[in-house]
Amino acid sequence: MKIVIATDVYYPQVIGSSYAVFNLAQGLKERGHKVAVFAPVAHGRNHNEMIGNLEVYRFFALHVPWQKDIRTAVSSISVLERLRRIKPDIVHIHHPFLIGSSALMGARLLHIPTVITNHLLPENFLMFLPKQGTFKKYEGRLRFTWKFIVGFSNKACYVTAPTQTAVSLLREHGLKVKAKAVSNGIDLNRFHPNRDGEYLRQKFNIP
Repeated sequence: MKIVIATDVYYPQVIGSSYAVFNLAQGLKERGHKVAVFAPVAHGRNHNEMIGNLEVYRFFALHVPWQKDIRTAVSSISVLERLRRIKPDIVHIHHPFLIGSSALMGARLLHIPTVITNHLLPENFLMFLPKQGTFKKYEGRLRFTWKFIVGFSNKACYVTAPTQTAVSLLREHGLKVKAKAVSNGIDLNRFHPNRDGEYLRQKFNIP
């Protein structure tokens, strides 16, 4: 298949979902699929680059004011034009921000099937936003953010989330489309202990 992966955070940004998307793209490529990644630029303007064996299309982006190591793209027309050129069989979207929303809009205009993977639980990131205010204001932000995430996800053909709990929460907040839990996965070649822990007992004098 010819797959476009659209993400608002991507390697080398040090964010959990950026590594999950990177590993997914590499895995799909290794299985013989043609994969292109849409992501924000780290600096400068639109350009293409190779990261490993993947072609990454970088789109002009600005820093998020409250998180200087995160950039989000602002060029929806460029995303649409790139989709027209690539003509993917499917578009896999990982964030509901400007690249993700531009890719979703473009895919729908071009009648390309879409999958959205939701990596976001509002309770996990709203606390990092500035000027939290009262708990009542926090509750209002929470309701708004859930509505935004679920409204975005309901525009896809199919939705995944890393855990069944995450899928259930999306359902509780109004998700209507088909959805399934798909783990982000673990690199067993890297995270496969070949010792039984005895060395730790010896190192720390544990009986």
